Amino acid sequence: DGLLGGAVEVDAERLAVLVDRAIGVFRLLAAKDAFEQRYKERLAARLLGRRTLGLPHEEAVVQRLRQECSPAYVGRMEGMFRDA
Repeated sequence: DGLLGGAVEVDAERLAVLVDRAIGVFRLLAAKDAFEQRYKERLAARLLGRRTLGLPHEEAVVQRLRQECSPAYVGRMEGMFRDA
């Protein structure tokens, strides 16, 4: 949240590396539904508070989650971008 929330400035290449690492940890999680709920809560807070590195970066993370899981898993997250 600190990274995507804009607390730390990062270039696109560094962000890609960090997202890869985060996805690696995500693969190890047994409670993916708990992760999904928490991620949606934090994403909503970042989008509503306009505290984000930008929609392209947020969408890149969600796209990676789509690749790991399924379109259904990220459907609500993608809807949040349309609503923002």
